[in-house]
Amino acid sequence: PQTFHASPREVTIMADDVLVILQEAMAKEEQRAQFYTEAAEKICNPLAQATFDVLAGEEQKHKGYINRFYTGMVEKKAWPDMSECQGECLLVHDAAKQVFGLLTEAEVQDVSCETDLTQAYEVSMQAERESITLYKRLLDEASDDNAKAFYSVLLKAERGHLQLLSKTLEYLDDSEQWYFEEEQWIVEG
Repeated sequence: PQTFHASPREVTIMADDVLVILQEAMAKEEQRAQFYTEAAEKICNPLAQATFDVLAGEEQKHKGYINRFYTGMVEKKAWPDMSECQGECLLVHDAAKQVFGLLTEAEVQDVSCETDLTQAYEVSMQAERESITLYKRLLDEASDDNAKAFYSVLLKAERGHLQLLSKTLEYLDDSEQWYFEEEQWIVEG
């Protein structure tokens, strides 16, 4: 079976090393986008492919978001005000609905394949957890309000990625239970 490996780059960075933080963050987003693109190409399950395709696009958006702040830091030697960043800085959306909306139930049924789907999800989820831990730490250490807002946006986006991976993996593992939980409001209402 096809195996998946994350390419960890452990770098200890401090909240004061802003340009280093932003460079490392852009590198992580690019690395993750490449991983998701490759995973989508190797996996034969349509739901997993859609999930990894959406995440690859999201990581590219994050890289652009981070690059905008990096450029601002280089030019102004200070955190850009969040008000300067219009719609391109709004990274939050419901990715799970987007992914599930792309596919019909028939398209997401189990597919016989050599790819280790569980391993791809485990590697992806671990990488998202690492980003969450990093952005949470940087948010907690930041003293500038614009820096806090910046890290908060990234933290929320990475948590959304982890949630998307979790939801699609839950569906792939047990679609009946997933439908039961998603439709619970009908049963209770």
